[in-house]
Amino acid sequence: MSKTIITESGMHFPYEEGQCFHIEKSAVYSKMQGVKIAEFLLVKYSKVLVIEAKSSSPSPHNKINFDDFIQEIHEKLLNAFSLSVAIFLNRHSLENDTLPNEFQNLELSHTDFLLLLIINGHKTEWLEPIQYELKKSLHSTVKTWALSPNSVVVMNDEIAREKGLIQ
Repeated sequence: MSKTIITESGMHFPYEEGQCFHIEKSAVYSKMQGVKIAEFLLVKYSKVLVIEAKSSSPSPHNKINFDDFIQEIHEKLLNAFSLSVAIFLNRHSLENDTLPNEFQNLELSHTDFLLLLIINGHKTEWLEPIQYELKKSLHSTVKTWALSPNSVVVMNDEIAREKGLIQ
């Protein structure tokens, strides 16, 4: 199988062909205007990972910028999750897009989703406040969709590398 590499925020995400759907570059998304969305979806660990990559984040002590950052990430992850489910349910014509094989074979009612923010170059000790606020922000989504309580995750590039998500 050939590898696909997506480069976002200075990180290289290598994946086997068929496991990744670059939703941000999809034709269905390109028709939407004013909708913020995460970068891509990945089938891994028997889950669909909705991945947003960032090169930095504001300090939690800068309340206004930090709150805006959390709101933006919330919006991107939720929109990508919602659009992916809408695509799975054939709510959109895929015209020039085709869902990769791994996605076509999912049984959506038994599929868990992981809403994942990866911040390049971020210190591990800085992740906890972002994780806490993002999880709090997405709490109603996690509950209404019956997602795992651990379905909102924030990590840095070091952790992502250890987990095999980036090169």
